[in-house]
Amino acid sequence: MALEQGVALTAKWIQEKVERTTKQIAEASACSNLLHDLHHSRLVEFRKESVVFATLLPITFRGTANPRECLERLRTFFSVIVSHNLAR
Repeated sequence: MALEQGVALTAKWIQEKVERTTKQIAEASACSNLLHDLHHSRLVEFRKESVVFATLLPITFRGTANPRECLERLRTFFSVIVSHNLAR
């Protein structure tokens, strides 16, 4: 399965899940609040010296000749993130 197909299937699954959940909510304002919350992130923990965040990546070996090539691409990606954050 291509990455694009995987992303499309994931998006479809999320849409179906949201639609099922919203259909179970009788009150319009509660449904509206749920949809608002799904579109916005809340800061869970804040420290003045830093804000911690995560980057989610689909991990796949598809499209690379071997697993080492995929891992090398991930290593390069993370080194760019680290060097960018250290430069700030």
